[in-house]
Amino acid sequence: MISEKMQKALNDQIQAEMFSSYLYLSMSACFHNANMDGMAHWMSVQSREEYGHAMKIFGYIIERGGKVELGAIEKPPMCINLRDYGNKKRENSFGIL
Repeated sequence: MISEKMQKALNDQIQAEMFSSYLYLSMSACFHNANMDGMAHWMSVQSREEYGHAMKIFGYIIERGGKVELGAIEKPPMCINLRDYGNKKRENSFGIL
């Protein structure tokens, strides 16, 4: 059995890992929308890695006889228009804007 303090810390870490996974997934969607498929794939891979971390902690709590308590996952930030962002960066580098 794990202590209440440790159980809370591990449950908090699961939530942090799940948010990270969700954030990477959101970034993957942004890159897909911008037709940046390589970056979209990379962000998707990162999302799965963070999810894997959460699941390892989830399993650890269960194995130790603890109680998993999943919290709400915060909505990730909205996408920026990556095409416009890239154009503005290029314009700025030439002093046009």
